[in-house]
This record gives sequence, C-alpha cells and structure tokens, in this order.
Amino acid sequence: MEMRLGKIELTTPKTQARRMNMVLWGPSGAGKTTLAATAPRPILWVNFDIDGTSSLMDQEDIFIADYSKENPNVVATFKREDTASIKGLLEDNPKIETVVFDSVTSFNEMALRFGVTEVRGATMEAPTLQGYGRRNSYTMQGITSLLKTTGSHNKHCIFIAHEDVPSKDELTGQMMVSILVGGKMQSEIPVKMSEVWHLEDTGKHRKITIRSSRLRKPMKSRMFISSGDSDFNWNFDPEAWKGDGIEEWYKKWIKNEGRKIPLPK
Repeated sequence: MEMRLGKIELTTPKTQARRMNMVLWGPSGAGKTTLAATAPRPILWVNFDIDGTSSLMDQEDIFIADYSKENPNVVATFKREDTASIKGLLEDNPKIETVVFDSVTSFNEMALRFGVTEVRGATMEAPTLQGYGRRNSYTMQGITSLLKTTGSHNKHCIFIAHEDVPSKDELTGQMMVSILVGGKMQSEIPVKMSEVWHLEDTGKHRKITIRSSRLRKPMKSRMFISSGDSDFNWNFDPEAWKGDGIEEWYKKWIKNEGRKIPLPK
C-alpha cells in the first residue's frame, strides 16, 4: 500500500525500495577494491586513490570517474546539489546500479590540502584547528551529498576507507583500530550507513567482520545476522572472478524480504 501526504510519498517496509549504503574498510591489500567490485553492476567508480583502479582494468561494466589527479579544490564541488556532476552521470546512464567512492581516506586528505588554503596561517605541516575543521566539513558534506544523490536515483552507494594505525582508547586505555579519517568522523560516517564491514587478509584467507569488537570498530550490518559469529571467511578467486560477493548476498537478503540472513559459509 502507498499513500501520499502532500509532497511526501508514504510507503510500507515491503514496498520501500531497499538499497545498500555501505562502508568497506581495512588495511591496504586486504581486497577492498575487489570486494566493492562484486556489487551489482554496472558500477560508477568515483576514484580518488592514485592507481586505485589498477586491479579493475579487465572488468566489464565498471565506469571510472577519476578525480585522483584533480586540484584539491574539487572537494568543494562535492558539497553541491549536483555532487560534482555525479548526478548528471547517473541521469545520463540510468542502468548504473552502484556508485563506489574510493576512497573516503584519500578524499579526506585532499580536503585537508584544500582546507588549509582557506585558513590564514595554516599549512599542511600545521593545519590548525580551523584547517582540520574545513577538512571535516568538506568530507562530511561530500558524503552526505553523494548519499542524497544516489538515494534520489535509487542506487547502491559503497564507500571504501583505509585502516588507521592502532591508537589507545582514552576511556579504557585499550588499543583500538578504526577508519583512517579525522576527528569524530570515525563515528559520524557509520551512522549514515546500513552496512559497515571490515575486511582483512589473515595470510590464509580473507575475513569480513560485521560486528564491532574491543580491538576494532565500527562495524554493523542490517543484512547479516550478527547475534552469533561476528565474521566469516570470504571465499573468492579474484583471478578467475569466481565466488560469492556483495551482489549475491544482496539478492539473498532481498529474497528474504529484507530480513537478516545467515553469514555465508
């Protein structure tokens, strides 16, 4: 059943379109790019990492918008309603299913380089509180604008982020690993997402974790049951491109009418 209230369209949970807003984070070389590339295709890949798409050269149905060599002031265009022309790309290519933003960490660094140019006396060596404030503002505005753009076009949106070095938790004194972004964004960004997964390569297999622990956070999932095990091995062959990935798990979740599904075996 659907109803209209003024300009607002009311839907029920069963009629509401389900799409993924996701953060994939982990150390370099863990396979984040490969995992993101298993999302529903065609994919629009919004790239900020130097050589970040080198592993995707032989993949079909992936279209790259490369901002990695742009002037840092490009971050300011992502806070506008048209989100740096991403809106136009989606309108011109309606078959695109997923937008991948690679990576939040590199965008955040670019935002700092631009932010310090707007603050008198600030430099990359000494950004000042105002410089960091500009960085955080540009990053959060860019993420929020992209989520609005992909949401209005009913597209999946996946943000890739790198892993920070271990730090000591101020309250407990325990060592903690989190997303490599500045300020409070480690906790602010996940609030906007339905899925936050950590990916690591243990040397024997790749492991996806969907529930926070005392060592690593944040992680969460609306797709997978997290009351039991908090992680699972991701069995995927990137050379042959065989094995389950995000698209298969998403289809199972939709088939289950949005109810949480068991972790992959």
